[in-house]
Amino acid sequence: ANGVFSGPQRDVYQLVDAARAAGIDATRPGATIADVHEASTRVLTRGLVDLGVLTGDVDTLIEDGAHKPWFPHQTSHWLGLDVHDVGNYAAEGAARTLEAGMVFTIEPGLYFRPGGGPETFEGIGVRIEDDVMVTPEGREVLTAGLPTSAADIEDLLRS
Repeated sequence: ANGVFSGPQRDVYQLVDAARAAGIDATRPGATIADVHEASTRVLTRGLVDLGVLTGDVDTLIEDGAHKPWFPHQTSHWLGLDVHDVGNYAAEGAARTLEAGMVFTIEPGLYFRPGGGPETFEGIGVRIEDDVMVTPEGREVLTAGLPTSAADIEDLLRS
């Protein structure tokens, strides 16, 4: 609100930004929409362990859904004729394979509700979104011109 992150706010923001970047890195033809979600989820879960919110093995925590109180939604949704465009995320039990021309969001987030974790993070909520198009060679971040780093956001809020 004042243009400067507190220490815990910055920690959460940078973690979500790293999860966003991991989701983008996982985007390419032949990958699946689940691969994008899993990449972001892995970074967020590892970060929740590093922040002391969760304890244990990251793979086990993900398998058990231990991250879901703080990351309760999917990482992506399709974009097209509508903001939340229709389309299958899975067919016949398998995650949808990404193909050139597909456009979707990558928007991980973390939310610390009152009484839902360490008091240090209580009330902090961060979601960072990029819109991405799968290209024959990989991906194009359609929103790449928008700032996402903590320092850039602080500069933007102070101007």
